[in-house]
Amino acid sequence: MIESDSDTMRQMHVRQLFRARTPDEHNELGVDLFYAWLEKRHPELLCWGLEDPHEQLCRDLEGSYE
Repeated sequence: MIESDSDTMRQMHVRQLFRARTPDEHNELGVDLFYAWLEKRHPELLCWGLEDPHEQLCRDLEGSYE
C-alpha cells in the first residue's frame, strides 16, 4: 500500500511539472522533450524497471496532452 501511495505522489508530481510547461508543449513532441528533461533533472520521477520508462510517462500524463 505504501508503494502505491508513493507512486501516486510521483504521478502527481510528474503531472504538476508537465502542466507548468507552456501549453504549446502539451503534445506528443512536448512529452518527448519533457522525458528528456526529466531524465537529466529528475530521473527519480521516471519508472525504471521492467517497463519502458517513456511508455510509463505517457500513461502518467494520459489526458494531459493531445
